[in-house]
Amino acid sequence: MNTNICYTCNNANQIERAILVCDGCKHRYCQKHYEEHRQHLRNELDVTCDKRNEVQNELRDLTNSPKLLNDITQWEQEMIAKIKETANNIRKEINAFLNEKQSEIEVQIQYVTKQLCRTRENGNYTEQDLEQWNRELEKLKNDIHQLSSSSSSSSSSSTERENIQLEIRQIDWTQMIQVIKPRYNQINIILNNKPKRKIPIDKSAHVGIEASDKHLLYQDGEKKLSLIDYAGGHKQSIEWNYGNIYDICWSLLLNSFIIVTKNNLYTVNVSNLDVSPIRQIRLDKNPGFSRCACFRQTLIITYCMWTSPIDEYDTRDWKLAKRLNIFENKIWPRCIRFINETFVVMLVEIDEGTSHNSCTLEIRQQSNMNVIIQSISLEKTISYSYFVCLSNDHCIILPDGKNYLLIINNKNQQQTKTQYKEKLTNLIMAGCFSILF
Repeated sequence: MNTNICYTCNNANQIERAILVCDGCKHRYCQKHYEEHRQHLRNELDVTCDKRNEVQNELRDLTNSPKLLNDITQWEQEMIAKIKETANNIRKEINAFLNEKQSEIEVQIQYVTKQLCRTRENGNYTEQDLEQWNRELEKLKNDIHQLSSSSSSSSSSSTERENIQLEIRQIDWTQMIQVIKPRYNQINIILNNKPKRKIPIDKSAHVGIEASDKHLLYQDGEKKLSLIDYAGGHKQSIEWNYGNIYDICWSLLLNSFIIVTKNNLYTVNVSNLDVSPIRQIRLDKNPGFSRCACFRQTLIITYCMWTSPIDEYDTRDWKLAKRLNIFENKIWPRCIRFINETFVVMLVEIDEGTSHNSCTLEIRQQSNMNVIIQSISLEKTISYSYFVCLSNDHCIILPDGKNYLLIINNKNQQQTKTQYKEKLTNLIMAGCFSILF
């Protein structure tokens, strides 16, 4: 094709010199067909705007009339109706039982009454007769008392009871209705090597990075942090004069990122971009902070040392809640992440006295750090620093200085590699996005 000929004219077997180039499709056009091409793009833009308005209207309809909330209301009404129906049936059963017992006791009282009247008239009774009548009346009085003092019970262990009881079984209401959130196929997200967006980063300093459900925070050079919101892609710069970042975690409770450097911890509030030192947490005799992990009010800290203790802090007052010394000599927790409030995953390095240390991936109970799943051994000739936990029983490990990721299935301990074109230094998951550095 002659590049000096208009693209549209050439396709129509016409000859008109091209004088303008579209930066999008890279085709060259004459003045007339360039204007037609631009008009076509304006029409396409109108269609796209109409589609945007349609999506916005659907979102507004969802907000104004959420079907799930209506379903909850319907479930609530049905539960109330069933509870009332059950309560009314039990009332009828109780009333029927009490009427029956009342009639039985009434018959026995009338029998004793007739005996007393007859003996009063003829005077033919003895001490033994009085004792017998008193015993019968005491028994009837006790029966009435038992009926009137009946109680409720949540236990069904007793098989013989002298009085009537209500056995009320406890209901775990938290299990009656639950929210099941959509789960992104995060493995497929990781395996999709095509980047949707590239962000230039100054890697003159170690790149610390973390994401919340709305923001991405990373170290952008030695003197700056960058905060990006997913919705609008707005990037804000935050002055940073506290050295290299070792790790970052997100605290929903504080609405802040928690940053770990060698000697101190800091919070970065996403509302006002304020950077504040956490003065209550000190190094003491430890050589330096290493990694952090946060879930709700619990913050876990490890240190740059073999046999590092695991410190647990309460972010509401920054008090040390617990210190666990669980490692023997020459063992170092390289990285730790929460799966949920109950379990954590830990990347552990072991010095075996050889040219290469070994690393294992361990799932542990958060309360005492006991291993609950057999350690998954990793290749010895490679060092590892970071990993992320996925919601579908997988972990993604980033080998240091390599151009691939290691996908670990925690259940069957299978390991799968996925290649990338460039060497990677860090990885995080942010909802339906994977972010690679």
